[in-house]
Amino acid sequence: MTPSSRHHKFFCRPAAWHRRATALADADKIKAAIEDTAKTARAIAGAASTISERLAVIRRSHLLVICGLGLLYFIGGAWLVWNDHRAVQKTIYQQVALHTKDALERLQSDYIKEHLDTLKALVDTGVTVSVMHDSDGDTTLYFQGRPGVSLFKPRYSSGKYAISVLQ
Repeated sequence: MTPSSRHHKFFCRPAAWHRRATALADADKIKAAIEDTAKTARAIAGAASTISERLAVIRRSHLLVICGLGLLYFIGGAWLVWNDHRAVQKTIYQQVALHTKDALERLQSDYIKEHLDTLKALVDTGVTVSVMHDSDGDTTLYFQGRPGVSLFKPRYSSGKYAISVLQ
């Protein structure tokens, strides 16, 4: 058989022709399916791009809203701290002013003269006074006479303690 006769027999037989026609029809279906898939992929990619762009715009606006709320939160916190600081400061200054006024009144000459005379009399007696805390934490006054000065007869009368001093 010659090459042309083989070719002729292959295409002239009905079964072979049917197989070739079926194969071409299947190829056309596959090609159409590929084209449909490509169109679908392009549509999905376009939709994804559109969604991504819209989300980017939404993200920017959300970011602006979040930044704005954060700024308001920071400003509000700073304002509350400032207000609280001023209230505490005002209370402290009122207390300091009150105590300073009392202290200044005590420094007036009459008050000083009155208590200075008492202190001079105590110093002239030769008695020294020291203040200490005992083991219970109570404040205790200790009186001690200089050499040649004796302290005796401690007594309690009329809500006061009295100690006799002999020089």
